[in-house]
Amino acid sequence: MEPLLAFEDVTFQYSSGQSVLEGVNLEVRPGEVVWIRGPNGAGKSTFLRIAAQLLQPQAGNIRFRGHLLLPRSRCYLEEMTYIPAEPYLFDYLTGRENAEFIRYLFSIPRGDMDTWLQRAEAEFGLVGALDRLVRDYSLGMRHKLYWAAMLARSARIFLLDEPFSPLDHDSRTAMIQELMARVAQGAAVLFTTHVGELAAEFSTREVWLRNGRLDTAGHLED
Repeated sequence: MEPLLAFEDVTFQYSSGQSVLEGVNLEVRPGEVVWIRGPNGAGKSTFLRIAAQLLQPQAGNIRFRGHLLLPRSRCYLEEMTYIPAEPYLFDYLTGRENAEFIRYLFSIPRGDMDTWLQRAEAEFGLVGALDRLVRDYSLGMRHKLYWAAMLARSARIFLLDEPFSPLDHDSRTAMIQELMARVAQGAAVLFTTHVGELAAEFSTREVWLRNGRLDTAGHLED
């Protein structure tokens, strides 16, 4: 089966000269949930930001459905959802206004967004919160709102950076069930997390990032 996403000798270093990734290779196929492990500072978030096209590597290629991925590729961005450790939301807009901005930004059909906002109220404990300013939200509520808005998209690739820690048990369960339903339909997930037990059940395989390289064997001490 052809990979949805393939990283070929991807190298990245910061302007300070600090090397983060050195010739990283990884293939992700439809139906896979890949847990990217590694110690703090190993470059896991940087790797996901490169996959989300927020950073550009100094060397190497990334392929999407077998085709070389160019910067800001529209066809890729339409099928990719990135959820960072701290959601991109505007403090002085309400939850509903933030969702409307995301809907406009990603051309999400209004009906799809309305459906997910209703689910957010019913399943994620956001009843009465959507019309409040986001500055008054807890980190967990910010994540619930951002998840709900981004799940309204018909994405095939999900890039998740520490997505589960701020969520309560019920919301976390609902998010994972939704992701697994999409994986069953051919989506793929790359994620990082320190919630080990949950990740072990959720992932289909694990890879380790350390010393700038990615490997699939070895032991990592927490």
